[in-house]
Amino acid sequence: MPNNSLILNLSEFLSNNDSLLQQLIDTLPIPIFYKDRQGVYLGCNKYFENFLKIPRKAFVGKTVFQLYDTEQATLFNEADETLFNSPGVQIYESKVKSDDGTVHFVKFHKTTFLNQDNTIGGLIGVIFDITEQKKLELSLQELAIYDQLTGLYNRWEGENKAQALYSVKKRTDVNFCMLILDIDNFKAINDQFGHTAGDHALCHIAQLLKLCSRAYDTVFRYGGEEFVILLPSTEIDAAILIAERYRETIETSPLNLGSQQLYNMTALSLIHI
Repeated sequence: MPNNSLILNLSEFLSNNDSLLQQLIDTLPIPIFYKDRQGVYLGCNKYFENFLKIPRKAFVGKTVFQLYDTEQATLFNEADETLFNSPGVQIYESKVKSDDGTVHFVKFHKTTFLNQDNTIGGLIGVIFDITEQKKLELSLQELAIYDQLTGLYNRWEGENKAQALYSVKKRTDVNFCMLILDIDNFKAINDQFGHTAGDHALCHIAQLLKLCSRAYDTVFRYGGEEFVILLPSTEIDAAILIAERYRETIETSPLNLGSQQLYNMTALSLIHI
């Protein structure tokens, strides 16, 4: 057995909910819980109750299958069994849904403890809430791959996807086409109506491109008023028809500048194989 297991007769001690122990762990500002070898909750601290919005008396003596939905319970139970089968310390990230429906990203730190006869008595776990950290990571990820104005992929991410298609073409000889779409006289919009209208025009074009694109196509903003559409598994004849559909959609979908003012836009499409 690993040295970092708690070699104490803890099962009975923990299940008795000793008042001194309870006072001690209630002072710790992180959620703490403990279970026996069958996965039955023996107790927790006050922060665990507050975190899950479940009173201690509602889950002591129960398993995860009696407290969580099947998907969550199965994941938690599998993690516990993995730890019991390889005793020691276990650290992993997961999602936890509290009783009020709030979803938290968390990091579990768990360790096994032994009975006096050296059999596995159960586990003690600590939960670290990393929700804000995960939100920041997702936000940074979005900044890295999406154009913040239009919501399309940015040039860096688009070129990565184009390179991936090119690699597939070299290995399998499956063709793909690339459309380069440039908005005509875009500078005139900025000069006549201001840069806010120009931004609105770019978002308008982006929405039209997404509306026209197939589920497996990739649309990204190359820069300025230039957009690129990647067409996987597409021959040149089909690409020409698709390019014409984009061009016609833009031409027949005027930009609404407010106050019942419409502005007709056109675009030039170039095809590259």
